[in-house]
Amino acid sequence: MSVGTGSYMNPRDGDVVEIAVDTSDGFVHVTRVSVRGCAAAKRVAAEVSLRSRLRTPEDAARIEPTELIHRLELLPDEERCALTVVAAFRAALVDAHVKTLA
Repeated sequence: MSVGTGSYMNPRDGDVVEIAVDTSDGFVHVTRVSVRGCAAAKRVAAEVSLRSRLRTPEDAARIEPTELIHRLELLPDEERCALTVVAAFRAALVDAHVKTLA
């Protein structure tokens, strides 16, 4: 099975992001996103879902927070939202990979 879940909580502001991905066909499909946080975190999560679509897991893992910060024109105080979402997304990719190996 290659469905993985990842979550991350930003200790500074308490935002919590949970992401589930399916990589069973060799491409990333974000199947669930839960964001308990600010609007910027929700915008970043939507952008990660969009940018990861039909990419290989290896390619999707290369999505960088700085890309998202510039693309979405996040304010300096919102930059941590990109870090939180990318951390949860990468954790989901790792979880899917580990489950594939099991």
